Amino acid sequence: MKWIFVICLSVLVIASTICKPIFLAHNSFLDKFAGEGAIALLAVILTVTLASVANIHVAINRIVLKGFKDDIEKGRKAAMPARKEINENAWLLLIVFVLSIILVFVKEIDPSQIYIKSLVNGSVLIFLLINALVLYDIYKVVFKLSEEELNF
Repeated sequence: MKWIFVICLSVLVIASTICKPIFLAHNSFLDKFAGEGAIALLAVILTVTLASVANIHVAINRIVLKGFKDDIEKGRKAAMPARKEINENAWLLLIVFVLSIILVFVKEIDPSQIYIKSLVNGSVLIFLLINALVLYDIYKVVFKLSEEELNF
């Protein structure tokens, strides 16, 4: 579901960059934000989220130990899909963070290139959306795990 939003925003950014690059390139707030501000925000989100991911893994371990006392291996196998999705989300945040750093460097190579500036500024919006959607996924898991722990 989250990829639909990312694809829609990506299409809008690409269309805007092709048809009217001034829209994203000369937006003063976005132009200033798509630099150190975006990297700082994404770094904070990444740091906090990685700590949350670690706590989720600990909570999953507790649930497996309590719920599968007789067959821990069965519990580990049952938890694998959840762990895999959480890990994929964490890796996605790291990849987006690294890509944002690269794009900020690319943007500053030749600031007069309106198409590059538009694409980079739009990419920052896409990266923020990805971060928000990953945070939503992770916090849904956190709330579900807190309920599950009460059941054991």
